[in-house]
Amino acid sequence: MEKLRCDVLVVGGGLAGLMAAIGARKYVEKVVLVSSAPVGRGGNTIVSGAGFSAYLGAEMPGDSEQQFFQDTFCGGAQIGDPALIQNLVEKAGPVLLQLEAAHGVKLKRREGRVVRRRPPGHTFARMVTTVYSDYPYKVRGLSITQPLLRALRTSRIICLDHYLAIELAVYDGQACGAYVLDSRGSGSLIGVNAKAVVLAAGGGGRLFSHSNNTNDITGDAYAMALRAGAELRDMEFVQFYPTMGVKPVKVTISNSLFGHGAVLRNCSGERFMDRYDPRGDMATRDAMARAIFWEVARGNGVDGGVYLDCTGIGEDVLLGVYGELTNFLRKHGCDPTRDWLIVYPSTHFFCGGVKIDVQGYTGVPGLFAAGEATGGVHGANRLAGNALSEALVSGCCAGEAAGKFAAGMGSSLPPLPAPPVLPFQEKGSVSPEELGDTLRQTLWQDASLVRDQQSLERARNTIMACERSLKTCRIANEHETKRYFQVRNMCLVARAVVEAALRRKESRGTHYRRDFPQESEAYRGSFFIRLSGQDLVLEFRKQ
Repeated sequence: MEKLRCDVLVVGGGLAGLMAAIGARKYVEKVVLVSSAPVGRGGNTIVSGAGFSAYLGAEMPGDSEQQFFQDTFCGGAQIGDPALIQNLVEKAGPVLLQLEAAHGVKLKRREGRVVRRRPPGHTFARMVTTVYSDYPYKVRGLSITQPLLRALRTSRIICLDHYLAIELAVYDGQACGAYVLDSRGSGSLIGVNAKAVVLAAGGGGRLFSHSNNTNDITGDAYAMALRAGAELRDMEFVQFYPTMGVKPVKVTISNSLFGHGAVLRNCSGERFMDRYDPRGDMATRDAMARAIFWEVARGNGVDGGVYLDCTGIGEDVLLGVYGELTNFLRKHGCDPTRDWLIVYPSTHFFCGGVKIDVQGYTGVPGLFAAGEATGGVHGANRLAGNALSEALVSGCCAGEAAGKFAAGMGSSLPPLPAPPVLPFQEKGSVSPEELGDTLRQTLWQDASLVRDQQSLERARNTIMACERSLKTCRIANEHETKRYFQVRNMCLVARAVVEAALRRKESRGTHYRRDFPQESEAYRGSFFIRLSGQDLVLEFRKQ
């Protein structure tokens, strides 16, 4: 097995990982970044809406850090970590402007001032987007990652593309690197020995069969963190994006359109949101996704979704603020100034994740985490634009903290423990791919927008069956070896989601229990999860 030594290892090639690597490089000489996709071209950053929610001071009259905090805390049903939220609202603006000034990420401006949007849940228009007209609309987040990738190369940060981290290395209780698998075909294993590790490998949206996430977002960060001794929190809170395009094209449709006058309509053309939420079409994502789900379930849908009507916005706004989206839809035969789109919810974001403090420290010496791999900021539901802002801020904080930790160790480098055994068996009745498909279908059917005791117990039983089958599954080539490790992680994370959802006997934010449809003060807090042997141990802590 090949070995590589470095000061800081960053796992994940999206925005959080890129910022962490740049932050760590300020304090140490050798930073290595590993990514299962090409660095800067994988993960959810590239398929995001390229929008950041931030308070930019004089650019946003009437707004304030205090109001941003309040919106985020209340949007998360009052169980988010106040310290993490405060860190976000204080730093998002300055770091975003630094992203523009130092790294060449262009913010959309008109006459020198940022163009602002107001998605549901925000009191003021505080979402700003990048200039992404030079990139395909479906991967407009490249307008963020590509300038940062150039900064990485300038800083002489080592990037390992197409390497899947399969296990964090821990020696005597301290994180000391990771084992990474070449996923391009050779199947070779590399042990990366590091003084500190930043885990920024994204969320777990691909645990569900209906998802707008990229294929590499399979919960790896959560599973590796658990096995390394870190805690997870709030894993029952999975956000489902309400307006994923069904027709004329599958694409994520920005929620900020509702702040300009877009409305949802059923098959009869009726505006229905007022029947489900007093905020109507300005309801937060969790409430809107469930409303669409119920409306379709009651037979009021059309072609598997509902209509999104943007005709009341006005062509000047659609072209001036949403010109790229408007032109993209027109190319696919739909003019939003006069035509209705069809939308339906899709798995979007994990609000929970690894427990951290404001520096990204996980509680395991030498291990830090950032971005969607972490939990605490969003509580029970995330507001639009806060994901990229979180990745930006937490990536900076975790990277700098890891760099300082590594610099403080001097020349000391804990040794790597024994590597994991790579499985290989040509016989077996089922492949890892088939088990993964079963898992995704099960979670969508039994543990997605609407849950209850019976459906969650069905999901639990299927997950346990998949774990048993994984022990004797067919692994005949390097691709199936990679899928084996991904499905192993998916099974563990799926268990965490389902066990937390079973224990939360209420409905809050993105977590809706048909058998407990009301929010309960007794559950105003978080479930924290750790791994003991093969068992998950859950502990509830009041807010």
